[in-house]
Amino acid sequence: MSNHSARSIGKLVSLDTFSCVIELHNDIKSFCVSGFDDIQYFGQINSFVLIPQKNNFIVGEVVGLQESTDWATKANLKTASPTLKRGSAPNTLMRVVLIGSLVRTSSGYTYKAGVSVYPPLFSDILYITPTELDIIFGVHDCEVISSSAGSNATSLSALSIGRSTVFHDYEVKVNIDSFFGSHSAVLGNTGSGKSCTVSSILQRLYEKQNHSALGSTFIIFDVNGEYVSALGKISESNPDISVKYYSFGPTEYSSGYVGVEKKEFLLPHWFLTMEEWRLLLQASDKTQVPVLRNALRLAKLFNGEQGNEIEVIKNSILARCIHTFLLGEGSAASKIGRLKVIFTAFGTQSINNQLLDDLGVKDHYGTLVNQDGLLDGTRQYILEAEEIPHVEDGSEFSFERLGQALHLAILYEESHGNHQIRNYCAPLLTRFDSLRVRQEFGFLKKEGSKAQEEYLADFLGMSVSKSGISKTKQVIILDMNSLEDELVEVVSSVMARMIFQLLQKGDPRNVVPINLLLEEAHRYVPIENLHFPANRIFERIAKEGRKYGLFLLVSSQRPSELSRTVLSQCSNFIVHRIVNPEDLSYIRHMTPHVSDQILSRLPY
Repeated sequence: MSNHSARSIGKLVSLDTFSCVIELHNDIKSFCVSGFDDIQYFGQINSFVLIPQKNNFIVGEVVGLQESTDWATKANLKTASPTLKRGSAPNTLMRVVLIGSLVRTSSGYTYKAGVSVYPPLFSDILYITPTELDIIFGVHDCEVISSSAGSNATSLSALSIGRSTVFHDYEVKVNIDSFFGSHSAVLGNTGSGKSCTVSSILQRLYEKQNHSALGSTFIIFDVNGEYVSALGKISESNPDISVKYYSFGPTEYSSGYVGVEKKEFLLPHWFLTMEEWRLLLQASDKTQVPVLRNALRLAKLFNGEQGNEIEVIKNSILARCIHTFLLGEGSAASKIGRLKVIFTAFGTQSINNQLLDDLGVKDHYGTLVNQDGLLDGTRQYILEAEEIPHVEDGSEFSFERLGQALHLAILYEESHGNHQIRNYCAPLLTRFDSLRVRQEFGFLKKEGSKAQEEYLADFLGMSVSKSGISKTKQVIILDMNSLEDELVEVVSSVMARMIFQLLQKGDPRNVVPINLLLEEAHRYVPIENLHFPANRIFERIAKEGRKYGLFLLVSSQRPSELSRTVLSQCSNFIVHRIVNPEDLSYIRHMTPHVSDQILSRLPY
């Protein structure tokens, strides 16, 4: 960097706050010069040049080229350069936008965005070398000595992701820590190569054996079923890397990938929070949500541990519902049948099917015998005011129990005078009944006994103990290709929320970083005013996840339909071809460090 004159390609002839004009030397005609060890190319639109400023260098981006005589007329410059004389051949002028600086430090140069000190007129303009490009892009050390092995072992610190069309023969690289240690977005039209880009990056990340990102964890929400073919052979070529593949239902995917662990995905329904059940059942705010909340509480309450205080509340709830039910419409036979169902599902020691026999309540030729006796016998249990207690999330209950609890919750609302609630909740009951019989919801309904942390440890291939968290799996593929959008939303939200909560408990923080790859993210991370609160977990992860080592890699063909909060927190963007004007405008506002000239080329 010290030999300025040998690298000079022109002089600075005009300068303002954001840009400058450069006049190339007379002997430069083909935008290339002989450098120290190779031919150096420059002048490509969107390429860079350097301007010396004391011990530092200002970095400029080329945005325009023109002959000097033409340029001088348009810019109202009487003389483009002192070296330009009447009758001489016109020189070439470059218009350059100032974007940053290479600042000298004790360990070399480092790049800083923005310019605060400007160069004087007629400063030399230097072509840029691949080494300086590496410094600007933060990838000047592609391999570093591994801290976990001997002095001769190295690990990757940067990945090559392609070859630049702007900088001649320059490999575009990303810094591993900067890229995967921040939220990122891969955007582009369908078919533009988003999945190939992500797959290529992950394949390169694990190419180096012995020290190839063993501490990484990528969870891929694969809604198109593409990633198992792209990443399935990683563990074959690199035995240190483990790949786990989850499918919905018995997997039909072939066993062609020997090193891949294949499992059927199961999600215990009692792991879902209230908001996630609301998303699953599409419950409306004003009427259905309160009933659904009470039903979940009742299902957990009547399935939990017994105790005197809890027993008193249970008896009061049942007694209220019995009174409402007996005094309502319906035949004696139906009332007897419904009472037995309620007592079987929710009976307590005091109020159960035996109570019907003890009081002699029965159907006698269409008349309910001793109805008054049952009313009197249960009136003693009714409290003046009781509230269904909150039960901790994760408390186990059966799927059928929730269906019964929905009906009990409706009766409970009716006991408080809300006589229209059953009509309002009819769609909710219909959706639950549909969910109960549909095969694609089978992964939710299979019973199990694992606690949430044990379940997550198995899913992530981790060992969670008091001494901390250790891991054994690097790539986890959740193949959601067969799921409808409603299920994709629920599964992604539940898994993201549970993983976030697990990492929040880590002590110390950020010991086991996890990257969530959200493929086709517009399907389940939608714009703010279109989604249920359960989806907001991705917004919370975008804002707070880095503290705990949870990062998002968002891939989408419709950035304008994505949550603005999520995209606004992304530090890295890989943008493919995009045609839609709305999406282009959105990206323009999301990527302030990229020039309008580059963004204007995206459609073609």
